[in-house]
Amino acid sequence: TADIVTDNMPTSTSYWLHQQDYTVDICRSMKKLSMTDSQLVSLVANPLEQHSYIYPNVFITIAPAEWKYMSQAPFFKKYKGSDEAQPSLTLHIYHTVVKVLKDVLLVRNRFFSRAFEHCIRIEFQSRCTIHFHIALWAILGMAKHRLEGRSGEVVSELVKFLEDVFKCRIDVQIGTGFLNYINGYVTKAQTQMDFNPSQYASSNDALWFRTYRLLCKRAVMASEVFLELAGESVSQMINSYEVDVMYPPIPSETRAATNKTLKLYHNGYVKQVFVQTNFLDYCRLYRLGDKDTIEFRKARNKTLSIGIRFNFELLDNFIGQFASVFLPHARRTAFLGKPDGMDVLQYTANFIGVQEFLYKLVYSDEPKTTVRSDGMFLQAKAFPLALPRRAESLNVFASRRDAWDYLKECILGDLELRVSPARVLTFANRYNAVKSLYSRLYNSGVGIAVS
Repeated sequence: TADIVTDNMPTSTSYWLHQQDYTVDICRSMKKLSMTDSQLVSLVANPLEQHSYIYPNVFITIAPAEWKYMSQAPFFKKYKGSDEAQPSLTLHIYHTVVKVLKDVLLVRNRFFSRAFEHCIRIEFQSRCTIHFHIALWAILGMAKHRLEGRSGEVVSELVKFLEDVFKCRIDVQIGTGFLNYINGYVTKAQTQMDFNPSQYASSNDALWFRTYRLLCKRAVMASEVFLELAGESVSQMINSYEVDVMYPPIPSETRAATNKTLKLYHNGYVKQVFVQTNFLDYCRLYRLGDKDTIEFRKARNKTLSIGIRFNFELLDNFIGQFASVFLPHARRTAFLGKPDGMDVLQYTANFIGVQEFLYKLVYSDEPKTTVRSDGMFLQAKAFPLALPRRAESLNVFASRRDAWDYLKECILGDLELRVSPARVLTFANRYNAVKSLYSRLYNSGVGIAVS
């Protein structure tokens, strides 16, 4: 489709949606690291820290002033004015800022004792000069008040250092939840390309003026054009991690595999006899090679972020997609239920199927490291949250209610990384409503069939 063909172009909405997905997956990786890395575990446990390291905790804005910015006089001497020098000046600012950030600031230094990941968003000011927004996951190397500040107001050590280096205005914030800032700038870039003529239809202005205003909504500046024409080496979004895209399988989907995600899923993942990972972790280990063969990913020094674009969370297909990605399984229809005689639940096949899948889980060994369900053998640690261990039984869940609550906790934990609290609450309310309806119908004796 068109959105997939253009998803590597900054002028495409899909490009910016994928950037959101990449940052969310880095948050998932940092969430795991926060529970396994000894230094992070001790910091998170410290009540004086007062925040986790799941989200980026350092946010920096760099706004260069072209008349103050360091430049090589012999190179720019031939230009008669700033307008004429704009192409070279734009690329000069871009390369020098990015180089200094990568080699000096976004690594271990006196400001940050440990830097994990970062992403840099390049934007353009009203006067066409580029500026930079940086989100950083890092352990601070000094007290917060020595880092946080703003040019002309609170000049901290970090602000003073960046001002001296770049001769520009600096803003530094320390805290948590700054992923929202990056997603905000991503959304701004995305909505600039959403044209909706109907909002201008009721205007009393002349037709030419309405057209002019609509065109100005995405009026590309000269410096932006220069940056775009510079080639693939110059990007409006710079990440410290490698990226890939996943399109989550839908259990009820019966068409042939048409993209690399589905081919990897059908030709590799669901053909395993003993499943040791969920599909997301499987994609981190394997890739689709030439002639649709399954092969190991090459060893890399960078973290791999896999962007996952789910359906809207209030749809039943979202439940199936979530289970296909995060719950280990060995059959495509493992999460697909068929409500017998329940027309009212005809659009909850994924919800019912996932509940029954979880409810039927049984430990297959005494150490309780492996579970089985309908002939599938699965590694217990591959589930997103620790499975309950009951001394009196090998059944993983004592009741369907326990299975419901487990799935809800898994989904809410991931939703909180990527959508607003209001949307999380809306999903929780809908989930509880469907669960209550299903429970009443089941207790009344209506049967459930699972594929």
